Amino acid sequence: MKIKYKLLISFFVIVAVFLIAGLAINSNIQEMSFIEKEMSKDFSINQQATNYEKGARQVQVGVFLYAHGSKELGGQLIREGYNLMTSSRNNLKNSLKDPAMLSDLSDIERLEEKVIQVSDEVTKTADVSPGNTALIEQNLHTLEGRVEALNLKLSGFIEVTDRAVANSIERSRIHADDTIKTTYYAVIGSMIVSLILAIFLANRLTNPLRSLTDVANKVSRGEIDAKISVASKDEIGELAESFKRMVNAFKIMDALSKQK
Repeated sequence: MKIKYKLLISFFVIVAVFLIAGLAINSNIQEMSFIEKEMSKDFSINQQATNYEKGARQVQVGVFLYAHGSKELGGQLIREGYNLMTSSRNNLKNSLKDPAMLSDLSDIERLEEKVIQVSDEVTKTADVSPGNTALIEQNLHTLEGRVEALNLKLSGFIEVTDRAVANSIERSRIHADDTIKTTYYAVIGSMIVSLILAIFLANRLTNPLRSLTDVANKVSRGEIDAKISVASKDEIGELAESFKRMVNAFKIMDALSKQK
């Protein structure tokens, strides 16, 4: 095999090592990208569920203030709470794909309707019969229970997404570690392969040359019977064959000179 082909094969072996490592690294990066999307989605669901809770609490506080005379501030908080619950619910509907979570969201929506119903009853009583404190307090107590029920259901969303985000972070960390290890092994592996190939090629090139040099030195001292034992089939082998022919020519010339 020609020397240039040996060098090319060595080059392609090293390239193959890096290619395999690159494919492994690319696979890890794609998986990390997928995990990042999942984590972003889970985090968004978590935020929407938290905002849903916040909106319910805001309605509860607003109703309490409204019932106790701060109608302007209470009304503002109630409206903001309604809007926050509505936007959070709609965002959750668009984000959720799990049938079980969608079913839970339907339950949450029914609980929300009950919260709104009691809230309206309290504000209506505060407007029509502000002196009926017993009924107002009773309805406020009912509102508190329904808000707690709503937020308890929402806490399930938050717990699930908290676990999902934590799991995604752990998976991402594992893939990041794998990517670092793969890169490290690729560098070390390519260095080892390069070293092995360098030693192999150096021996394949220098040993025949060293053998030819020894024979040339012997011939230069008149030892024309020195044997050339180079079995290489590359350019060095061709050089050895030429050298053999030259030595044979010397032998013939020596034989002819002795006959004279």
